[in-house]
Amino acid sequence: MDTVLTNFPLFCLKCKEESLIDAKKFIVKDARR
Repeated sequence: MDTVLTNFPLFCLKCKEESLIDAKKFIVKDARR
């Protein structure tokens, strides 16, 4: 998860959960390739 968070410099408490969800979706798309 640390490597994923490093790809998201924009890190705020309000959008923290949304950023994590987007990161997971991105990983899933990247893994399906």
